[in-house]
Amino acid sequence: MPPNVEESRRGEHEHHQHQHKRSADDEGTLLGRPGGISDDAQSSLLLTPHPDDAMGTQLSPTLSSLQSVFMLCNSAIGAGVLSLPFAFQHAGLLGGILLCVVMAGAESFTMYVLSKFAQRHNAETYGSLVRATLGRKLTALLVVVMILHLFGSCLVYMIIIGDTLTSLGEQSFGPGLWFLDRRIVISFVGLGVLYPLCCLRRLGHLSLVSVFAVLGFMYTSGIVLYQGGKVATERHDFMEGVELFHFNIKALYAIPIVVFGFNCHANVVAVFTELSEAPDLLFAGMPADPRTYRTLPAYVPRPATTKLINMIGVIMAAMLTILAGYVCVGIAGYIGYPGIVGSNVLNSLPQDKWYVQTAQLVVALVVMGHYPLNHHPARDGMHDVLDLLGFSHHPRFLSHIFTAVFVGGTVGLALVVRSLGAALHVLGGTAASFMIFCLPGLMLVNAGIVKQSVGILDRMEEDPSWTHDTMDEPMVRQAALKGIKKTGLVYSPGKSWAAGIMLLVVGVGIFGITLLTAMED
Repeated sequence: MPPNVEESRRGEHEHHQHQHKRSADDEGTLLGRPGGISDDAQSSLLLTPHPDDAMGTQLSPTLSSLQSVFMLCNSAIGAGVLSLPFAFQHAGLLGGILLCVVMAGAESFTMYVLSKFAQRHNAETYGSLVRATLGRKLTALLVVVMILHLFGSCLVYMIIIGDTLTSLGEQSFGPGLWFLDRRIVISFVGLGVLYPLCCLRRLGHLSLVSVFAVLGFMYTSGIVLYQGGKVATERHDFMEGVELFHFNIKALYAIPIVVFGFNCHANVVAVFTELSEAPDLLFAGMPADPRTYRTLPAYVPRPATTKLINMIGVIMAAMLTILAGYVCVGIAGYIGYPGIVGSNVLNSLPQDKWYVQTAQLVVALVVMGHYPLNHHPARDGMHDVLDLLGFSHHPRFLSHIFTAVFVGGTVGLALVVRSLGAALHVLGGTAASFMIFCLPGLMLVNAGIVKQSVGILDRMEEDPSWTHDTMDEPMVRQAALKGIKKTGLVYSPGKSWAAGIMLLVVGVGIFGITLLTAMED
C-alpha cells in the first residue's frame, strides 16, 4: 500500500471510527458503508462523501417531487406499452397482473438503491455512479450496454414506423401499391428522414417530443382501453378465451417485456440529482424526519436525508402510476382480443376506425422524434468509450461512420424483424436487465465487502494480535479501498451483500429466460 495512503489512514482513524459507528447506528440499511472508490480517487476511504456533506456542492436542485414523477414516467412510458396485451396473453390475466406488480416492486427497490448510492458518492449520472463505485472497466461496459440499449430502442421505433405507416397508407390509398411495401417505407423513412436528423449536431427543437410523448401514449392507451372493453362487452361470455394463468415455457416470454416496460433506470440518478432537498412529500403518511425511519422495522428503508425521503415518494408515485396504466392496458387488450392480440396491439384493433388511425399516426410521429433523441446519446457514448480507452482525439468522420452504421443497422434489422414483442423481449432481457438488476446488485455487494473490510481493519487496529481467517492486513486495506474490484465476489455477512447477490441472480435468471424463450419462439 502506498505510504501516503497509510499515513492518511492512520491520521484519520479516530474520525473514521466515529463515522463508521454513526453509519451502523443511524442507517442500518441494506446499503451498508459507502461502496468502492474510483481508480482516480483511491487515496483514502474517507474521500467517499457522506450524504450529509456531499449534496448541494455541484448542482442547485430545483425539481419538485411532482415534476420528478413526471420525468420518471416519461422515461418509462413508451413503445413497451404496445406489447403489454401480448405479454398478458403469454402469462394469463392474473399472471400478467402479478408479473407487473412484482416487477414494479423489484425495479422500485433498485431505483432506491441507485438513488442512495448517488447521494453517498455525489454522482450526477448513472455512468458517474458506476465509475465511483465499481471502477473504469464496468463503466466502459455500462457505456457499451447503454449504446446497445439505445440501438435496440431505435430498432423498436423502426418496427413501429414500418407497421403504422404501412397500415395508414393502405387505408388511405388502398393495398398493393409498391411504395406502401413495408421495406420501402422503412428504408425511405430511415435513410431519407431519420439519417439526416441524426447527422445534426444539435436537436434542441426536438426536445418537446418528450412532453408530447406521454400525451400521445396516454391517448393510445385510452383507445386500447375503449376498444378492448367494447369488444369484450359485446361478446356473450365476457371472459371467453381468457386464461387466468399459463404454466408453460411460453409464460416466461412475458417477463423481459414487462421488465422493459418499467425501465427508467438510466435517468434515475439524473432525476435524483435535481430533486429538491426541501421536504416535499407526495404521501401524507410518510414521516418527513429521517430520524423517524430509524425506529421502523429493519426491512423498511432508512433514508439519511429529506431529499432521499422525497425520492422514495417520487419512486412510489411514479411506479404506481405506471403500474396502474400498464395493468389497465394489458387487461383491456388481452380481454378484448384473447388468443389473437399481436405484439403491437394497434395492429389488432380495427384499422378502419378514425381514432385507431389517429393513434397510429401519433405513435409514428412520436417515435420518429424519439429516434434521433436516442441516437445522439448513443453517439456520445461512443466518444465516452474512446475516452475510457485513452483516445483523447476524436476525428469528426468517426461520428459520421457511427451514425451511418447505427441507422443502417436499425433499418436492416427492421426489414427482417417484424415482431415488436420479439425486439422488446430481447432488449428487456439483456441490456435493460443489466442496468436494472446486475449493476445495482454489484453496488450492494461492493458496499457489503467494503463494510466488512472496514470492520476487520478496526478489529486489527484495536487488537494487533488478531488475524482474519482468509485475508491478511494488506489485502483487507486494499479491499476497504477498492471493494469488489480487489476481492471479487467474496462472501460478506450482511443484508447488503445478500440483497446484492439476490439482484444478480434475478438479472442472470432473466437473461437465461430470454435466451431460452427466444430459442423456443
